[in-house]
Amino acid sequence: MQGIALAWDAQSEWRDTPRGKELRVHLLFNHAIHAAPESGLTEAAPIAAELWSHLPYEGRVTFRAHQPISRVALRLPDGTDLAGVTFQNYAGNASDARKAEEHPNMDGQYAIISNLAASQGFELLFPLNEYETLERAAGKNYRVQWKGSTVLSLVPPGEKVPLYAHRAMLRNAKAPLCAPRYSR
Repeated sequence: MQGIALAWDAQSEWRDTPRGKELRVHLLFNHAIHAAPESGLTEAAPIAAELWSHLPYEGRVTFRAHQPISRVALRLPDGTDLAGVTFQNYAGNASDARKAEEHPNMDGQYAIISNLAASQGFELLFPLNEYETLERAAGKNYRVQWKGSTVLSLVPPGEKVPLYAHRAMLRNAKAPLCAPRYSR
């Protein structure tokens, strides 16, 4: 639990850059991101942005600013084809997306989007490579299949508990949708 809490706390940070404040997002968890802290307060800061991730099913992230943000840097997961990264801007809501896809500036594994106004957003799309590695742990060799940075399967699966046995659904190209909460 402590590892999850530490990752959640370190998901994003505000940095001062020569071009203004930068929101640097290290982990693509669904999250309402608070504004840069004032006077040492962090939780009292208003919501600056929302991040919605479709990982591990597809390489897609939706981001919406609630305040002007000079620069957003989103870290893409390992196993991403960086040459295929694109984004679409939209104002207000994702259905208003411009049809033209653009390639963002890249800073290593980070996709950089600049000059977002309040209520402006974007959808970032990135191909997730599927690949296989051979790993050695506890004196055993394992064949690991990956999609981006997500483990799809592990062979051998484990003697007592078959690890990663129910992950075939992660090969789907789209995240599953749930039924509407209320009937219309």
